[in-house]
Amino acid sequence: MTRPSVPPGVPQGLTTGQVAQVIRMSERTVRTWAEQGTLPFDRIGGRRYMLAGKLARWLDERGWEGDWEAVL
Repeated sequence: MTRPSVPPGVPQGLTTGQVAQVIRMSERTVRTWAEQGTLPFDRIGGRRYMLAGKLARWLDERGWEGDWEAVL
């Protein structure tokens, strides 16, 4: 199995808004999933961030494709 890749130029740490753009869901849904633990976010300085590599693996595990162009 190949490791999912993140295109060059995508920020390493993504905000909830950027994750919402990549997965084509509302920011509210992303926040809810983060609070439920469905999405693996980290807190840095009180803000939620998701590493792009983690998001790529999360998408791959579900067989979903991300819209990485949305955050370039």
